[in-house]
Amino acid sequence: LERARSWKPSGAAVITGATGRLGKHVAGGLAESGANPIVLLSRHAAEHPQTAELEQDLKSRGVATAAISVDVSDRSALAAAL
Repeated sequence: LERARSWKPSGAAVITGATGRLGKHVAGGLAESGANPIVLLSRHAAEHPQTAELEQDLKSRGVATAAISVDVSDRSALAAAL
C-alpha cells in the first residue's frame, strides 16, 4: 500500500469505463497525483451527461482531457481511438 501512495504518474493517463461508478474517483486521484492529460474512454463517453461535469472538474484542476466513445473490447476501434 505504501508503494501506491508514492507512485507519481508522468504524462497521459487513460481511464476505461470512465463514466462508470469508479471513473470519476479514479480520474480525480490521477489528477491529484499529477497525470496530465487524462483520456476518458467508455462506450458513450462523448455523449454521457456526467462526462461534461467530470471534464469541467478536471479542467478546473489544470488537467487537459479528452472524452472518447469507444468499445474497448473492439481492438480495431480502440486502436483507432488511441
